[in-house]
Amino acid sequence: MTDSKKEANNRYFRKFDDIKIRVKKGNREKYKEYAKSKNMSLNSLFIKLLEEDMEKSYLSCHNGTKKEEEC
Repeated sequence: MTDSKKEANNRYFRKFDDIKIRVKKGNREKYKEYAKSKNMSLNSLFIKLLEEDMEKSYLSCHNGTKKEEEC
């Protein structure tokens, strides 16, 4: 890889934070296959599911379906 390509990669990856997720042995491949079946990367699937859960939680806290102390 050329130096200019390495620098371009470095600039690109500085835009992101890293999150490491540990799973039980054997589950990684199972999760990857599931993501693939949805035409998604494992990373994209995790982010999508997390964001959906956060939105669902936010909505339930702000539409009265959860008690205030649960939010």
